Amino acid sequence: MNNYNVNKEMTGGTAVFVGLFIVASLFLKPITAGGVYIKMKVIYILKL
Repeated sequence: MNNYNVNKEMTGGTAVFVGLFIVASLFLKPITAGGVYIKMKVIYILKL
């Protein structure tokens, strides 16, 4: 049961991450450097 809850949270977090990644890509398509910076920042936040 505990493993199920952890997996559920991981899946939800992944879905949110993918959503944010897509939105960031759409808004920052012309600004590659900005997109890379945000990706690094998001990955850094996820590691915390």
